[in-house]
Amino acid sequence: MSLLQGRLSVPARALGIALTIASIAFVCIQIAGSSSSLATEFSNPTFVTVMVFGMLAYACSYGLGGIAWTLLVRGLGNNQEFKMREALVIFGRSQILKYMPSNLLHYVGRYAMARTAGASHSSLLLASGAEIALQIVAASAVVMVLALPLFLRLVVESIGQSVAALVLLGALFGLAVGATVWLRYKGLLTARLAYFCGSAILLYGCSFLLIGGILLALLSALGGTVDQPGLIVGVNTSAWLAGFLVPGAPAGIGIREVLLIGGLKLAGNTESIALVAAVGFRLITFGGDILVALVSFAISRTGLVEGT
Repeated sequence: MSLLQGRLSVPARALGIALTIASIAFVCIQIAGSSSSLATEFSNPTFVTVMVFGMLAYACSYGLGGIAWTLLVRGLGNNQEFKMREALVIFGRSQILKYMPSNLLHYVGRYAMARTAGASHSSLLLASGAEIALQIVAASAVVMVLALPLFLRLVVESIGQSVAALVLLGALFGLAVGATVWLRYKGLLTARLAYFCGSAILLYGCSFLLIGGILLALLSALGGTVDQPGLIVGVNTSAWLAGFLVPGAPAGIGIREVLLIGGLKLAGNTESIALVAAVGFRLITFGGDILVALVSFAISRTGLVEGT
């Protein structure tokens, strides 16, 4: 089975890398054709100020993800001695690894550092799997609530039948109910598991809302269309989800920008504003990742990781 999975993962990763390269090329072509607009906006003091504060806000969003991961590690094993402050530092240091040629190395690095800190092997494996699954669940929930109306309208317009929306919603609801029944049948849906997983989903959801708010502020500084804030947040979360799921895309680079540009245009923004927003948002996330990594590394070096 493992050999078959390995063989299947090779074409999937190759496809993911090909999509990433094509997406990066597309964004680069767009940037080359709009260099004057980019230069104008990136010399705008208001835009630059929003980017700086956006980096700080994005860095703060890591706290939510770090707390969720710590709860999962503690809740899925006997790791009560795994201190919250130490776990947050490990989480912050590991996230920069997502820019390496894979979208999994930050999980590997986090596992190694947490094992050194005393967390158990089994709980870390379970926490990593739960983290991936629950992030997908939280992102999907945000997309369904905030961006689904746009996608449903496009589906209805293309199919020409309003029943398409009901069919799609019914399928999603059936999937959720089926997963819940299966977990209950297997004895996995315990009160303890529900508490930790529910808390993690809530934290991930708040993180997506906060990050979406950063994009809204960026669009507002550009004079873009922000009269549907929920839709903008949903589009941004959709782009994150796609970049997360494509294998071999470091930090979803290229994939997220292409989808974000397309989604912002569907939300009523011009192509120029959508492009500047996508590029600026990538710089915000990259700068925030570097900031978190540097602060976490400095804390670990000074020994200020003792705490609960």
